Amino acid sequence: MLNAYFGAIVPLMEEEGGEVHQIVSKEAVDGDEVIRTVLDGKGIRVATMLTDKHFGFDPALKPIKPDLARSKQLLTEAGFPGGVDIVFNGHAHIYERNAKQAGESFVSYVTGGGGATLEPVSGCHSFDAYAIGWSPTKLKGSSCGSATAPTSASQVFHFLLVTVSGTTVTVAPTDELGRTFDVQTTSF
Repeated sequence: MLNAYFGAIVPLMEEEGGEVHQIVSKEAVDGDEVIRTVLDGKGIRVATMLTDKHFGFDPALKPIKPDLARSKQLLTEAGFPGGVDIVFNGHAHIYERNAKQAGESFVSYVTGGGGATLEPVSGCHSFDAYAIGWSPTKLKGSSCGSATAPTSASQVFHFLLVTVSGTTVTVAPTDELGRTFDVQTTSF
């Protein structure tokens, strides 16, 4: 699960060496903090993708403890002293852009509206800059941050068009009818 959280940067890191991949995908993420703040406590901290409810779960495997200082040191040694700027996560079936949080160097996107059953947005937080979701049972949209609640599922099914031009990155969420929303351009 935590590898998916940093899935967008893993290919770049693998070119620099497996040690950096491990640090970025595991040690740099405080899983307990993600469960507490992002998932509203609705999660189980495990060492692998399997919980104790799954066949193959091994209770002897323990989650890696986060070591942010070591992660920063290894990223610097690998040529990434500024850390990570943008994180893409595709697990929840909503769209969400989160602002940088204290102690973090990145903006994160939750982008899971590619065709699976949509979910409503719940538990809005101060870091939710823009979020939209849809309840298929209530046929009602939900939102957080500066977003307006969608009036149809077609406004939530989406993909991200990410354009990189030199040091400028544009993220253009595009709904299933081709309409863009929450377009963000950042220069690094």
